[in-house]
Amino acid sequence: MKPGFFHLLVLFGAFSLLNQASFAQPASPVRPFQMTIMVSDLGRSIAWYKEMLGFGLSEKYNVAQQKSKNAILQLDGFFIELVQKENTCSRDLVNLPPDAEICGFFKAGFRVNDFENFHRQIKQLHPEQVTDIITSQISGSVYFYMVDPDQTMIQIFPSPNAKDPNPIKPYLVGIIVDNMESEINWYEQNLGYAFTQKWDVTAENQYVRLLVSGSFVVELRKEKINQVHTAGLQLPEGKTTLLGIQAMAFRVDNIQTYSETLKENKTPLLREITRIPAGRYTAFLEIEDAEKNPIRIIQ
Repeated sequence: MKPGFFHLLVLFGAFSLLNQASFAQPASPVRPFQMTIMVSDLGRSIAWYKEMLGFGLSEKYNVAQQKSKNAILQLDGFFIELVQKENTCSRDLVNLPPDAEICGFFKAGFRVNDFENFHRQIKQLHPEQVTDIITSQISGSVYFYMVDPDQTMIQIFPSPNAKDPNPIKPYLVGIIVDNMESEINWYEQNLGYAFTQKWDVTAENQYVRLLVSGSFVVELRKEKINQVHTAGLQLPEGKTTLLGIQAMAFRVDNIQTYSETLKENKTPLLREITRIPAGRYTAFLEIEDAEKNPIRIIQ
């Protein structure tokens, strides 16, 4: 676990929720489908996500044009795309001012059945990568953190339904933002998420907003420090991409109708609807949220 990790938990953990029942919202037609994570060692990361979260390997392939090795992992209809490229860089090697924070996707969250037993089992496997169970003094939430081999943060919550037939379910993506209001407006307008809760811890200069659709949460976090977007980072020579969560994909039933809605909202399409042979999906388009985080919409 990298230096300072437990300090980060104090900052991040205060805002996480215990029970979504108190803020559940009707599901949007836009549903979470896939998370893309850049990794330094594809085989190592495949093994970790299989062992720690129960994902199964769906496919492996290379993309010669991008000089990448890719793997698709699947868990109950939710996918993680792992990508290994030569030009990736650990966040520890980025030259940042001491008061700076990198904007973008920074953590993923899952809910599990048999929470305490699950924690005990995985902490026995990799004790250096798993925290103790934490109870937030602000929200009353119960959770713990673990980090994957490249220090990508994963937050684990108890399931509200201990008899859920799916023992592990995707629950949350966390985003560090620069402009909170514009990001809230974007997710409300374009993905149908509803703003539900907030926490302001002014003593720590921390501000968090939660947006919810159905059983999935988008957690936005901002600190009153120097926010740095990835386009402004000074990466080591030859490096162009950070390790960690790089993109999210959401599924819709009718991508043509959704595309028309985006255009009505004046949301730029980075890539128009592209049809592909039948597989996990048959068409996609690409957009960015208000802070230029990549979003793929699939059908």
